[in-house]
Amino acid sequence: MDQRTSKRILVLCNIPQAGLEQVLFAPVGQTQFYLGITLLEGRPWNECVQEWKQKLIPTWKVAVCFWPVVQTFNFAYVAEKNRVVVVSVASFMWTIFLSYMHHMQQDSLPGFLHKKISREQTNHEE
Repeated sequence: MDQRTSKRILVLCNIPQAGLEQVLFAPVGQTQFYLGITLLEGRPWNECVQEWKQKLIPTWKVAVCFWPVVQTFNFAYVAEKNRVVVVSVASFMWTIFLSYMHHMQQDSLPGFLHKKISREQTNHEE
């Protein structure tokens, strides 16, 4: 088997793995981040939950686009000895993004990150 075929198989095997990580782990990790950071700031529990509700889905949207690409690239094209470095750099960038999301207000987020609000929720709040 030539090297291109083995890389193609490796990429095809890593895509479902990266997707599964985003479905199973990302919501748990992001929940821990938002609840933990707001609690450490000394904010009341209801504010912590409100921030989590507002920012979990927008953050997850970005994670689904970011991490599968990073992981697939890392396993398919980066030498094994350098994979930890690549993931460390990506994790650093992700931490910067999480900090950005934590400090942004919901209404000032870019349009594609806004959490969709159903008409029922809008009518309920009025």
